[in-house]
Amino acid sequence: PRVRRQRQMCIRDRLFMDGMLLLEGYKLKQAVYLNLQKHTIFITHSDYYTPVVMFDLLERYFGKKDFSEKYLQSNIQISLNNDKLMPTDYIVYRIKPVIDLEAETKIVKKSVLGQFLEQKYRDQEDVFQSVSETMETEILAKINNTLTAYGMKMCCQEQNIFNFAKMLTLNCYVENEEILFKEHSQYQAKKFFLDLISKLVTEKPKLLLFELPEYGLDDSEIKALFHSLINVDNIENVLIYTNSKEILEYVRDIYAYHIIKAGSILGFDDYDEMELLISDKFYNGKSKEQLLDELLKAVFNETEYNEKFGDIDKLFRK
Repeated sequence: PRVRRQRQMCIRDRLFMDGMLLLEGYKLKQAVYLNLQKHTIFITHSDYYTPVVMFDLLERYFGKKDFSEKYLQSNIQISLNNDKLMPTDYIVYRIKPVIDLEAETKIVKKSVLGQFLEQKYRDQEDVFQSVSETMETEILAKINNTLTAYGMKMCCQEQNIFNFAKMLTLNCYVENEEILFKEHSQYQAKKFFLDLISKLVTEKPKLLLFELPEYGLDDSEIKALFHSLINVDNIENVLIYTNSKEILEYVRDIYAYHIIKAGSILGFDDYDEMELLISDKFYNGKSKEQLLDELLKAVFNETEYNEKFGDIDKLFRK
């Protein structure tokens, strides 16, 4: 595959990376090539296996989950513009179609909320010291009046946000009425985590994997979430797997779009050449913008795409 409009970025300069991203190995049926952009969008044509496996691979590779060094070296290849990417090059976040809010809001070191709060209170040791002193004098002193007679003493462990969080309970509300976590708005949950991820300060570039953001949302919420997702700051690369054509309102760049079909990914890095054939076949007085609009809409409809553009597409998938 050839890459057009290729602008390779140094990972450490914190700019988004752009170019041909190769993924190979793990559970992929074949090597796949992505035309990586700031926002890279995937639409499935009857292949619901490949996008999930692709996101699993990226999450586990850059999250250093479940892979031994031997397995990484022999079974997985991830490269950008023919330069190998290492597991330490990115920090990866993933927002799935349905957020288990109760599990994802636990304040632990690996959770997004835990990382955000740790950064927020990292330089406020005096706050936790004050909490410890109050516990020592108001609670533990009274308990130890009994324990010391038996050669025992209870102490307060070092206080930080994670220990302090054990005393906290998070509840969800709608109009001041408490509700169950599973009853909470998926739009609010997805927007919450998108905002948290954008606010995290990291040494490495961020890679956000957003899987079916439209799932569980009504039309107005889908539009609002796409608007936030496309305009989010402080996230270098966003990969979006969606089947909602609402995203066309926010991303018109054909180079960002990919069709996932039969285990392979069909990008439009050759669109400048495809455009000539599309114009010859469908011109009828239409402008380039009108022809592009037809193609973008057809990307979200497998039957229409195959009928209108299938023969042209085949010329670029040899």
